[in-house]
Amino acid sequence: MIDESLLAKVSSLSRADRLELIGVVWDTLSADDLQVTDGERALLDARLADMERNPDDQSPWPEVKARLEQQRGIHLSTRSVGSNLARRFNAGIMRINQPRRVSDD
Repeated sequence: MIDESLLAKVSSLSRADRLELIGVVWDTLSADDLQVTDGERALLDARLADMERNPDDQSPWPEVKARLEQQRGIHLSTRSVGSNLARRFNAGIMRINQPRRVSDD
């Protein structure tokens, strides 16, 4: 259970500071802390396979970030999305684009 005084402190932070706090807290988690369902694992496996089959169909995080900022008229700091997430994008492990339909053949 989270202490009520801690919740009050978090609630009093600015939106930008709360987003930064989310990133900081996210960075304290390890892969073992995150539960992945069988369905999520299958989706991740399909996206990874698609990425490996189509390496030129990927966008590095700085390009994705710039596109999102331009389309949405917002500024994304690395902290606002969590530095671990940004590192995963930079490493090419995750992608923003919708995956191609994976066939059974």
